Amino acid sequence: MATVYRIYKWTETFERAESRKLKTLTWIAMPVSFAGRGYNQMADEFGDEFPAMYGAWCALCAFAAGCHVRGTLGDHRGNPLTTRHIARVTAMPVEVFERLIDWASRPDVGWLETITPEQHLAQIEQTQQTQQTQPKIPGPDASGESPDNPPSTRPDTTVPDSTGPDITEQDKSRRTDGWASAGVDFFESVREIANSMNTLSHRGKLRGLDRDTIWRMAWVACEFDRPGLLDALARIREGNVQKPKGYLGRAMIRMCESQGHNWDQVKHLVPDPPPEPQAPNPHHHGGPRNGQASPQTIPAA
Repeated sequence: MATVYRIYKWTETFERAESRKLKTLTWIAMPVSFAGRGYNQMADEFGDEFPAMYGAWCALCAFAAGCHVRGTLGDHRGNPLTTRHIARVTAMPVEVFERLIDWASRPDVGWLETITPEQHLAQIEQTQQTQQTQPKIPGPDASGESPDNPPSTRPDTTVPDSTGPDITEQDKSRRTDGWASAGVDFFESVREIANSMNTLSHRGKLRGLDRDTIWRMAWVACEFDRPGLLDALARIREGNVQKPKGYLGRAMIRMCESQGHNWDQVKHLVPDPPPEPQAPNPHHHGGPRNGQASPQTIPAA
């Protein structure tokens, strides 16, 4: 029987009152004590490899924050996520995660616990019901930002369903200025993914994907399933996809459908990308040489 791993006491350890009200996390609360039994046990058992293992644990926690049930390493169908998938998304060695999970799931450590796919599906259903019935709370508690950052005014990209009314002019107006008022952490996450996709486009792996579409994909993925898009991009980067553009489009459709939304509608609610940077003066000593332009990136806010 397949086993799904879940970080033990995720909510009590890695979330706070502010984060429990959020649908999407861009930060987690990490314990700062170095006196814990598990921390010292890891240091004693792994020796010189302890820094790598602890770094992998921090990456695993950050990854788990973006899963369909926060803290549970499973997909939207209830299936367990493999160490290869986690390694691909986090850009860390798969062997490190294999050793980490074996150690963390030991009874004497207890950092990870196991559940069945059926239990995970029940978790997913319960989470969806909670999100549907929970009222939206305006202000700082409804943002996806750290309590130390200003509240986000990120536009709500949810739509009722695929048969709902057309996108209104009021909704479309968000796209003209909404990106500038998005929370700093969220915007940086979108910009990072968009720049990565732009690089793939310039290298020919995503040829034909325009800058506006790239920005929308990155934005929606950060709202719904950032690890899923990062995994898709990693597959494209490694050359494991024959038709990358179509593959990515299908991934966005499935991502939105898994959240009960329609990609063709949601993408029109995404604010416009920031203005393109001005082309450098070719006569300036710091500009591109031989008339070659550098790959364009999304400028920082």
